[in-house]
Amino acid sequence: SNPSADITAVVFPVPSVTITSSDSNNEICEGESITFTTAPSGLANYEFFNNGVSVQSGASNIYTTTALTSPNSIYVIATDNGCPSLASNTIVTAVIPAPVVTIVSSDNDSQICEGDNVTFTASPSGFVNYEFFENGISVQSGASNIYST
Repeated sequence: SNPSADITAVVFPVPSVTITSSDSNNEICEGESITFTTAPSGLANYEFFNNGVSVQSGASNIYTTTALTSPNSIYVIATDNGCPSLASNTIVTAVIPAPVVTIVSSDNDSQICEGDNVTFTASPSGFVNYEFFENGISVQSGASNIYST
């Protein structure tokens, strides 16, 4: 009979991962940056999912986006030594849509001469803050939806 050689098996543990968000109350404005971080760091691969669709895969345990929309459901599956983890906890973030604002001028033909007094009104009223800009420079910020020159 042929003696068989001894085989030594190496058993790698299945990694266990958790995910946290940079936003403590899980509520952001549309277009705002949010970062999701997986612990522990140092594993071979982290694949981040949003609503079951892969959005990033690689060695980084950090996923940052400005494109999060509602509904969303972020989780991660990490792999180390060829062993994939179970899915991490899931984070759902409320994404508040950006308000749609229009602005009108008290000058009906929009031909304004230097020194003219003109009033600009943003609609709708009732938002917490309105910021008016002239040539990219903020000239008024506050609760008033009316700016006069």
